[in-house]
Amino acid sequence: MSKMKTRYLRYAMLTIVLGLVLYLSLGFGSRSFEAYCPFGGVESLWGLFTTGEFSCALGPLNLSFLLALLVLALVCKKAFCGWACPIGLLGELAARLGGWAWKKRPRVPPRLNHTLKLLR
Repeated sequence: MSKMKTRYLRYAMLTIVLGLVLYLSLGFGSRSFEAYCPFGGVESLWGLFTTGEFSCALGPLNLSFLLALLVLALVCKKAFCGWACPIGLLGELAARLGGWAWKKRPRVPPRLNHTLKLLR
């Protein structure tokens, strides 16, 4: 598959994922958006460890989404961000827009870049 076809396929998949997230977040799904939020799994896990029970009725579902997301990210590594994460799409689009806005992109000094990489 050519590089351009792969890029369009990836953008199409990411647009679908982003569209589904927006659809659910605007309240059009049968459940609330919070039911599909993997970060609610962190809250559920915290409640499970501190009080011995889930913090809400959606706790097990959120926890399963969190675990699935972590496993997928660990197994797929950068492919997860490039093919499934809508935040990756928004970041890539912002980088492309920045390339059009500036002829010469601003560069971060290497030492600061190394420090910022540690935060990722």
